[in-house]
Amino acid sequence: MALYKQIISLVSDFGLKDASVAIVKGLLFSKLPDVNVIDINHEIKPFDLPDAAYFINASCAQFSPKTIHLILVDIFYSASPAMILFEANEQYFLCPDNGIATQIKCFDPNKVWKCAQFDNSSTFIDWINESLRIIQVLQTQTDATAQFTPAISGIIKNHDTTKNTDDTIHCDIVHIDRFENVVLSCTRSEFDAKGQGRSFVLHFKQTETIIRLSKSHHEVREGDKLCRFNSNGHLEICINKGKASTLFGLRQGSPNNEIKIIFQ
Repeated sequence: MALYKQIISLVSDFGLKDASVAIVKGLLFSKLPDVNVIDINHEIKPFDLPDAAYFINASCAQFSPKTIHLILVDIFYSASPAMILFEANEQYFLCPDNGIATQIKCFDPNKVWKCAQFDNSSTFIDWINESLRIIQVLQTQTDATAQFTPAISGIIKNHDTTKNTDDTIHCDIVHIDRFENVVLSCTRSEFDAKGQGRSFVLHFKQTETIIRLSKSHHEVREGDKLCRFNSNGHLEICINKGKASTLFGLRQGSPNNEIKIIFQ
């Protein structure tokens, strides 16, 4: 009978143009040879927490219990960055305390521990080695979290909802996918709770509007725009057989996106 192999997922903003991802995997397999490593995404835009959270939220529910998610995005976010561990849905998430934890949907503020503290002399290799030490503790000790200090994730960088009203949702762009569909911060649960079945107008780029939800791209003519909820529960702006991001000039982080949903 085959023994269970520990699953470790990786998500980072390291990219694939240099050796960083190879170094992480080399250290993982040299110290933890009996693991399965699953790559979620290494092409996260540097320091882009919402984009990283989008991929983690989209995938983590499909992983088995005891999975350890190693999140390596904006790891040196300050001169003295901290590493935290949190537990949710019988899985562990190991990440910098830069706000990424609070953007993961299953985050539980009652199950957070501070694992390590670094300073401005610490290196990328120091961070990975410390991550591996913590993973080994989780693998080998029954009451592993007792080794660490209970904590609250210190930096919260969630979507700013202060401009929202009873009739309006202001949206950020959290991801542009391969087909240039524009994925918004608005989720189906937020849309339903705010809309209460009312009609709506999705406004973007000042003059563009969409007034109905589609279930698929083929509900509109080729080249026409639409909005729909994707498989991860996020509203997205699309063009049937087209590139919405390029056509409308919608980019992550741009101050000119001006996307809002008004319920009527």
